[in-house]
Amino acid sequence: FPFASFTKINTGDLLAIKAYLFSLNPVKKANQANEMMWPFNWRFLQLGWRILFFRPGEYEKNQQQTKSWNRGAYLVQGLGHCGMCHTPLNLLGAEKKKNYLMF
Repeated sequence: FPFASFTKINTGDLLAIKAYLFSLNPVKKANQANEMMWPFNWRFLQLGWRILFFRPGEYEKNQQQTKSWNRGAYLVQGLGHCGMCHTPLNLLGAEKKKNYLMF
C-alpha cells in the first residue's frame, strides 16, 4: 500500500475521495487470509521501516515553478504515486530517492 505517497494528498482531496467511496454500495465479500510469508506477515515489523523511510506531510508547492507544474507534481507524487513503479527500491523496499522516476 503506497501510504508513503498518499501522505502528500491534501485534506480536501482526501475528503472528496472518502465522500465518493461512501456513496458506493458496499460489496459483500469475506476478507482474504493474509498470504504473506514469515516474517513479512508480522505487521509490527513495519514500524522499523516507517522509522527509517516514512516522512509524513502534504505536498509542498515549489515556488520556483508554475501552478501547472505544481499540479502535475502533486498528482505524480501523491494521488498517482508514480514513484512506486518508476523508482528503483533499496533492499528494504524503500524508494532510492537519488533515482526517483528513473524508469
